[in-house]
Amino acid sequence: MPTAALPRETRRWTYEDYLALDDERRYEIIAGELLMVPAPSSFHQWYSRNLEVLLFEFVRERKLGYVFHAPIDVILSPENVVQPDILFVARQRRDIIQERGIFGPPDLVVEIVSPSSVHRDYALKQRLYERFGVREY
Repeated sequence: MPTAALPRETRRWTYEDYLALDDERRYEIIAGELLMVPAPSSFHQWYSRNLEVLLFEFVRERKLGYVFHAPIDVILSPENVVQPDILFVARQRRDIIQERGIFGPPDLVVEIVSPSSVHRDYALKQRLYERFGVREY
């Protein structure tokens, strides 16, 4: 006789819960779900660094704002905390830059998409960034 599966307990994670984690792993919270972020591949790092250097130089020469790279927390809401690969915050919006991370939507977010992150980057995060008002993705 088949046994009934027990319902899985669903926990809604928040930024406060996230801050209480005491391990060295990277996580994101999307819609209250805690997701572990694997370490990027060497090619991912290479592309990310090169793009970041180009963007940084462009922004610095024109005094446009601030460029950051992962890992840095972007707190969009208590249940949506992400770590984009690269992000830009315009000088006029520097008030969203705080000690613990970026509190609000950056002006530009860059995700380096890899085979293991296609769904997360193209579906979950793209909708999330749009919903919270990221201007460019």
